[in-house]
Amino acid sequence: ITHCNAPRQTVVGGERTALEALRQRLADQGVASRSLAVAGALHTPLMAAAGEAVAAALRGERLRPPTTPFLSNVSLRHE
Repeated sequence: ITHCNAPRQTVVGGERTALEALRQRLADQGVASRSLAVAGALHTPLMAAAGEAVAAALRGERLRPPTTPFLSNVSLRHE
């Protein structure tokens, strides 16, 4: 499970074959589901290599506080 968006809306992610098997099990139980067109298995361990690549790209960069205000999805405040 990657997201619990609402009481009747849950998002899962993973390997395609596992997701297809889950969709079949849900269908067998009369539970509706659909696949989303996304670029990858977002918010799953399968994205670890991408995180490592981003970390490697940022090594050696000087990080500074932002200069443009933004809405934080962590604090839900304008930062």
